[in-house]
Amino acid sequence: MPLNHQNKQLQIKWYERLKSEGFEDIENTALESRPLLELHSVRFATQYGRQKQIKNSKYYERVSHLSCHASFDDICSTVTNHFNSVTKDEAQIIWDMHVDGKSERFIAFKVNRSKTCVHQVIERLLEWLEFYDCERDN
Repeated sequence: MPLNHQNKQLQIKWYERLKSEGFEDIENTALESRPLLELHSVRFATQYGRQKQIKNSKYYERVSHLSCHASFDDICSTVTNHFNSVTKDEAQIIWDMHVDGKSERFIAFKVNRSKTCVHQVIERLLEWLEFYDCERDN
């Protein structure tokens, strides 16, 4: 939205004051659309990406243990008792796809269930994982 003359003068006054106090604008004020001079997020993307990758790898390493648990079939049966529309085999498929890093939306599409249903199955299995981790730590 273009500024009227009075607002433009006020803007110029404040930009001059900010500049005199050492403020560095991140926008290109020479252009009307005022694009960013530098995409700062790109500078941090690599660092953030590495941190997220480490965090995710620890998570997925931890959740993959539940699939190996001797009682995993029984756990899936227990979880599916609360969901009439999900079978034990589907719960196992949902969990395996989750462990592989697939999104809940993708899983829901593949198993022909709602995203909410998939989310609830994963949440219930994560609760069992917490119990399993506590049991293993003791």
